[in-house]
Amino acid sequence: MLQVLDIGSKVDDTFPYWLESLLELQVLVLHSNQFYGSVWSCSKMKHYFPKLKVFDLSNDRFCGPLPAWYFKDLNAMKDVSEADRKLQYMGESYYQDSITVTMERLQLELVKIITTFIAIDFSNNNFHGEIA
Repeated sequence: MLQVLDIGSKVDDTFPYWLESLLELQVLVLHSNQFYGSVWSCSKMKHYFPKLKVFDLSNDRFCGPLPAWYFKDLNAMKDVSEADRKLQYMGESYYQDSITVTMERLQLELVKIITTFIAIDFSNNNFHGEIA
C-alpha cells in the first residue's frame, strides 16, 4: 500500500528492482544518491509502476539507454480522469506527504503533493542514446 517513497542521499547500490512490485506507488524519489548501473536491464515485471506520477532519478550514476517500452506503462502520468482532477493531496487522510523537486535548476519543496502533479526527472546521470 506504499504510495510515496523518498530515499535520502548516501545510498550506494544498483536500482532496487523490487520497487516495481509496489503497485500503489505514486511518488518515487531516488535523487542525489550513488545509485549506478542500468534501470531497465534486470526488470522482470510485466507492468511497471501503474500509479506512478512522480519519478525522480536525478543526480545519480545510472547509465544505459532509456527504452520507450518502459515508459508506456506509466499510465497514471498519461491518463488523468475527471475524478482525478479535483483538488486533493497525497497523504491527506493519514499524514502530509512532501517532496523536493528541481525544475529549471530551481529546487522547490512541495509541502503538499497535489494528486495531479506529474514529473519525471532523470537529469545528471549517464543515460545515452535516444528514447527508442
